[in-house]
Amino acid sequence: MQTLGLAEPEQKPDNMLTRLFWPSNHPGEVDTLGQQGFWICLGVGAVSLVSCSYSCYWYLGLIAGVFFVLGGIGVREHSVLSSALVASAYVLNILAAILARHAPGLLDLFIALLLIANIRGTWIASEWMSKGDPELFPERANADFRDKLVDQMPAKVWPEGRFLFYVFSAVYLLMVIAGSAALLANRILHPGGTVTVQQPEADIVVKP
Repeated sequence: MQTLGLAEPEQKPDNMLTRLFWPSNHPGEVDTLGQQGFWICLGVGAVSLVSCSYSCYWYLGLIAGVFFVLGGIGVREHSVLSSALVASAYVLNILAAILARHAPGLLDLFIALLLIANIRGTWIASEWMSKGDPELFPERANADFRDKLVDQMPAKVWPEGRFLFYVFSAVYLLMVIAGSAALLANRILHPGGTVTVQQPEADIVVKP
């Protein structure tokens, strides 16, 4: 081919970071991004459930866990609203941690960026889905448990589960916003980090 001057055009090298944070306008690539978002949300939901249950706030962990798991199902099904709500909630959690004087870790920031990238991915996927051609996206596998979990289960759960997700979204976001507002008020009232605890006999001032 090269001898005849008919060489195929050179393909651009595969850039993993580009695929993660800025996927191309290709159904297969955004479908993979949907799988990625599903696993991230599933992991965040599991960690939230375990950590809150360990801290004796199991009901908060349950709400957070259900919210992120159902949100991940929505992301897998290319729901733009789900991806936006999940990303917003995670970013608000990071802001709440900052208000509580806890610096976010690199993993937290990385996950936040991936969830934000999923918004664009689900938007592209929804545009392709609107064309009504089922062959645009890769065929979903059904060979083992992993395939059933990430490819088959979301399609069965999302049509009805999305209404439950919207309810949990409202509850969870209100909780996060209320908590962030309380932390912000504390920062305004105690800009230097001083917290006053009232005791029956004396005032104890604690400084970090």
